[in-house]
Amino acid sequence: MKTSTASRALELYLSDARARVDAVLERWGQGSDVLWRPPVAAAVRYSLLSAGKRLRPTLVLAAYEAVGGDAPGVAELAAAVEVVHAYSLVHDDLPCMDNDDLRRGRPTTHRAFDVRTATEAGYHMVALAARVLAAGLDALGLDSERREGIALELYRAAGAGGMIGGQALDLEAEGRRLPVPELEQVHARKTGALIAAACVIGGLAAGRAKRCAATGRTWGSRSRCTTTCSMPPRRRTSSARRPARTPRSPNPPS
Repeated sequence: MKTSTASRALELYLSDARARVDAVLERWGQGSDVLWRPPVAAAVRYSLLSAGKRLRPTLVLAAYEAVGGDAPGVAELAAAVEVVHAYSLVHDDLPCMDNDDLRRGRPTTHRAFDVRTATEAGYHMVALAARVLAAGLDALGLDSERREGIALELYRAAGAGGMIGGQALDLEAEGRRLPVPELEQVHARKTGALIAAACVIGGLAAGRAKRCAATGRTWGSRSRCTTTCSMPPRRRTSSARRPARTPRSPNPPS
């Protein structure tokens, strides 16, 4: 089957966007030894450079460029959004939450290291996201109003009214079959909020937030619908009933 020109162009754009974001993540990961003790620094690097799709930072880049932005410093803003997403996955995989051993074919952070290290790494990644965000705002030379707007957009989407709140609702729903409206609310906050914010952040960085806000809501809604419609009934057991795990060495993987 032949690949259309449009599909090929999209493929190239996604590949380029990922490379730009990964270069920023790699740079910050390399500096983690200065910020944190071992093995936490290694766990942060491991978590940052996962095999994810980089959807959220790609939306930051795409929104920014779609409304006329052209400064390379926007990759730092995009990476900040990915750091927030990456930390959420580290904590989401923990035994007290989803209790996952693998993510995209490789051991989750608490399995590659240990639960204490993964938990601490996730907390430090929240602060790291703020550092990366500040570096991006400086690189773009934005005025104070746009700086404030971007920071608020990111952390509102990541906080109790967004991603973290959605995770809390998800945990409260443990063992229950949720009505569709409640399930939609879980995913609107847990997944959709940060996706929508990515588009708004790109627009704010370029000074055209209003044009990107509607697109962000659409992307967040589509993601919510896809997640909700494809999600099987919850089969997770409470942490008290989960099988015991073999303790893992705190040494980082080679």
